[in-house]
Amino acid sequence: MERLKDLYQYLKGPQHVADFQRFCGIEILAVTQDSVQSVVPQSHQNGKSGTTVQNGETGHVGVSHRNGDSTRPNPTNGTRKTSNSMTEETDHQPDSNGKIQNGHHTNGVKNGFHANNGSSLESSDEKDNVKVGYKVNNKFLYYIFSLGANLGSELFYLTFFPFLIWNVNTKIARQMIITWHILMYFGQMLKDYIQWPRPSSPPAAKLEKRFELEYGMPSTHAVVGTTVPFSILIAASRIYQFPFNIGLVLAMSWTTLVAFSRVYLGMHTALDVIAGILYAGVSLPLLLSYTDQIDYWQVTSPYAPIFTLGLSFLMCWYYPKQEKWTITRGDTANIMSIGSGVAIGTWLNYQLGWLLPASSSAELLIITWPSMTWFIHSTVRLVIGVAILANLRILFKKLFLTLVCYLAGVDKDDIHTQRKLGLEVPVRYGTIWSMSFFLTVVVPFIFQMLGVNRPESYNEL
Repeated sequence: MERLKDLYQYLKGPQHVADFQRFCGIEILAVTQDSVQSVVPQSHQNGKSGTTVQNGETGHVGVSHRNGDSTRPNPTNGTRKTSNSMTEETDHQPDSNGKIQNGHHTNGVKNGFHANNGSSLESSDEKDNVKVGYKVNNKFLYYIFSLGANLGSELFYLTFFPFLIWNVNTKIARQMIITWHILMYFGQMLKDYIQWPRPSSPPAAKLEKRFELEYGMPSTHAVVGTTVPFSILIAASRIYQFPFNIGLVLAMSWTTLVAFSRVYLGMHTALDVIAGILYAGVSLPLLLSYTDQIDYWQVTSPYAPIFTLGLSFLMCWYYPKQEKWTITRGDTANIMSIGSGVAIGTWLNYQLGWLLPASSSAELLIITWPSMTWFIHSTVRLVIGVAILANLRILFKKLFLTLVCYLAGVDKDDIHTQRKLGLEVPVRYGTIWSMSFFLTVVVPFIFQMLGVNRPESYNEL
């Protein structure tokens, strides 16, 4: 029992995050406002020991704590101090003076230290003014895990979801979005209810700045990384005939990549990630057993828009408020508005007679290798469609920000008051809902006018 308790505490704590980061080639060092302290272990240059690493070669750096402790031995004769200019430089760019002392760049940029404006010097304990910097030695893992982290970003939602709708199968996309936005809403609520902080820094380094103010348990990236691939897999298996084992391996690989990326970037502990995967894994089978019925009702019922729009907006507006502002409420509004916008847009397509039932044949469709025409048209649809959505986002954001601030009697430049009143909820909801509606109604109509629309898209009820 004690071993399980110790394992629980270890998986909940930040030390294993720092250990995993070092294992993957991230050097972690403690930084204060006045100086940068790091231990450069004895390295070998041309077979000689006792010299420091030059030209950014790989070498682990110990973490200096406020009390002088380190995750590795930290002898004083191995301590190097550099000026504040280190925190003012950007990624791998020489400083304006280009000074070199004792064979080393004084600004640390030569050794690959990232700058504060590059969101790699992250604060941990503001009372002690301690920050943690990092150096990426394994660029391959950095880009792989950054890709994994982006599989749960807003950019991913606004590119991958349209790709599924425009180029693959609208029914699969709709059913995936149903499960995704429901599980994400309650996942976000759990995060703000449990209120576990993200891994402390030090000892870990936080490579993402945007999510630093959010709580960590459970990892909603892990929820996305589980829900999206597995809901697509199950929905596709109901329509198409394909090797299910291959799809299962791909879905598991997707989930694994996202899970490890959150620990690598220092944004979650292993316990956060495990909890997110378990939450999605337990909830998915129940939801997936009803997605066909939910989807059909949302598309065909005359009362669906009132219920869908009203319920989703009220769930966002009455989302539990926190003592301190975080991006969670706004992100939740984005998520719910996508679910509502896609559902109502599809409903309108059905009411206009554009969306028709698919073939009543009980046989599964056979997936054929895509033709060159499909590749060309898919690329054209994605480029044109995303360009339209990007411009609509700018337009609708300005429109709803002006409208909401006018109705609330708040200056649109007064961000503090907007956050205090929760105005980001209607602004974000209106913006993303409008984009999602255009995504399912207007953009496919434009494709039809241009002669690049996917013919099957209107037969996937």
